[in-house]
Amino acid sequence: MIIRVITWIIAVWVIYSLLSRYVFSLFRINVSTNDQLKQMQAQLKEMDKKMSKNNNTPKKSKREGDYIDYEEIK
Repeated sequence: MIIRVITWIIAVWVIYSLLSRYVFSLFRINVSTNDQLKQMQAQLKEMDKKMSKNNNTPKKSKREGDYIDYEEIK
């Protein structure tokens, strides 16, 4: 009877140690990766907003220079 209890305790301890070492660490990595991804997306949206503000300003593109008249060739 005592041997069975000790065996169960050891089995539960091994399972817990494997879970804590691999599964829980993978869960933490997944959460931190998702957080970093959300931060990067927020930065990209902010950059897009800045770029759209810069692109919406009217550009003064006055072309000065020689003007060549169009002549029809017969």
